[in-house]
Amino acid sequence: MSALAQSLANVETERNAGRVEQARRIAFDSLNLPHDGPEDIFRIAQTLLTLNDSAAAEKAFARATVAFPDSADAYHNLGSYYAISGRHSEAEAAYLHALEINPHDADTRRNLGHLYVAFKRLEEADAQFRDAHEFMPGDAKIGIAWAGVLRRLAKFEDAADILVSVIAQEPRNMRARTLLGSILIKLGRFADHAALLETVDEAEYRVEPSDVKLVLDIFMNGALDATHESSVFSALFAGYNDQVAAAPHPISVKPKLTVGYITGYLDKPNYMGFLSALMANHDRQKFDVTVYSETTADNAARSIVGIGKMDNDALGRRIAADGIDILIDLNGFSAIGRMALLARKPAPVIVSWFNTFSTLGLQAIDYLVADEIVAPPEEDGLYAEPIYRLPGCYLLWHASAAHPPVAASPFSQNGQITFGTLASDHKITRHTVDVWSVILDRVPDSRLVLRNTYTDRHYAAYYRETFAACGIDPDRIVVLPGTNHFEFLHTYDAIDIALDTFPWNGGTTTFEALWQGVPVVTYRGDRWAARAATSILTAIGRPEWSGDCLDDYIEIAVSLAQTPDHLEDLRMQQRARIAASELYDAPGFTKKFEAALIDMYRNAGGTV
Repeated sequence: MSALAQSLANVETERNAGRVEQARRIAFDSLNLPHDGPEDIFRIAQTLLTLNDSAAAEKAFARATVAFPDSADAYHNLGSYYAISGRHSEAEAAYLHALEINPHDADTRRNLGHLYVAFKRLEEADAQFRDAHEFMPGDAKIGIAWAGVLRRLAKFEDAADILVSVIAQEPRNMRARTLLGSILIKLGRFADHAALLETVDEAEYRVEPSDVKLVLDIFMNGALDATHESSVFSALFAGYNDQVAAAPHPISVKPKLTVGYITGYLDKPNYMGFLSALMANHDRQKFDVTVYSETTADNAARSIVGIGKMDNDALGRRIAADGIDILIDLNGFSAIGRMALLARKPAPVIVSWFNTFSTLGLQAIDYLVADEIVAPPEEDGLYAEPIYRLPGCYLLWHASAAHPPVAASPFSQNGQITFGTLASDHKITRHTVDVWSVILDRVPDSRLVLRNTYTDRHYAAYYRETFAACGIDPDRIVVLPGTNHFEFLHTYDAIDIALDTFPWNGGTTTFEALWQGVPVVTYRGDRWAARAATSILTAIGRPEWSGDCLDDYIEIAVSLAQTPDHLEDLRMQQRARIAASELYDAPGFTKKFEAALIDMYRNAGGTV
């Protein structure tokens, strides 16, 4: 055994005996032993990191560059240490030095590419991944990383080509499939996306939390009919049905029900304001209520239990031990990491509400909460779970986040109709652009404002080019960069009429546009995700802003634009209309929701 190997063995002996300081000293002293190459010093540095001595580890990584100044690996390892330590400038310098020594080092170029992504220096990241791919063309991680950068640069066709080649080499690579799916949707290649989903089914693959984008993109494929969409979701989540139950307490006679809500978004008041309103109105004589929150700490006064990233096994045991009678999942499709928790059935009754737009295919779920607009009774066959339909709208909204005051209509100030959407980028497909182009063509001199977290200069160029291909002057397309939420809402000051996305409608986006006084145009599609906005508009007494088909959608938008003076009155009256509607009636909604929960528990054999 070499002196270094013996020294590191001694480190383990001391560590196992609980003498960590002694282990650290021996490890650091190992730097003075003879080394055959930088990899020996790398082993010492890694050992020091496992002993939580980052200062000594940094000295070891740096020592390697002094001892072996011509070693690209030495500088690569130092750069990687700086990168994981958040010292990005130093990491960049070390990686660049490594590439001066060995320009063909694909691993270093890949790491430098990731670093540039963190810097948001996307063109430089593109160059590094391009070279890394050239030097190591069969590496799937490099291909996927490069395609991800190309997507952010709005180079969708190039990204798709790379991902197709990755999948050809690794057919079950779900990261590649997920990213390719989002790009195919963006390009409007719905048939190709459907074919991609078919091969996912054949792979008998269980969806993991990191695959959330694959799931969400399914809602955007207008080529999938509702029956096919349902079968795809059932297949994707079927693998969770073998989970071991968390042994909830039995159904019984209860003086009051113990209800638990679980969410990963409690820190986003614009998104979860309804929950605060619901909690404030729950009848505490009939219900004990707990919110299990991944993003906030314990708060006994608000009945909040902070669960952070607690694993599903532990959380299931916690929920069962808390005696929860009805567990209500508010994550749904927005955060699929808790699907395994629901499948464990940690409470006698499991309910999914608010973020569910299709079947989940989970046998443990007792009810999906909906209404007759989004999930009419004749479509029960599309769902593996029973549907519990609330009277009226199944959603509640409350403006708990700060909102700017309603501004005068843009038309009243500039004489020009401005359409707009602040929807998430992945909801805007090539088909959406085609339809919006028809509206812009029908309303001469109008313009369109787009804004979301992706609308940087690359996406601005993409959207202008795409609308230009549809015959629309690109100067009529205004693409604004992402910003903080309050300023984001101020964007509605510049929008007369909001255009909803399809086939996946806006939810929070629709609420917020309406609250800022802007009418929202939508149409009632052929599935839940395509009807949510119709339910919202019906709840505030504006069903006329929802059509029965795309032709209606176009005509409603054009008709509103042709009566611009009316838009000002609508704008100034809208908040009062919403505040007086069932959508904003937290006490009334809470009563009907509580009645539903009692009914669900009784249907399970309990007595309240």
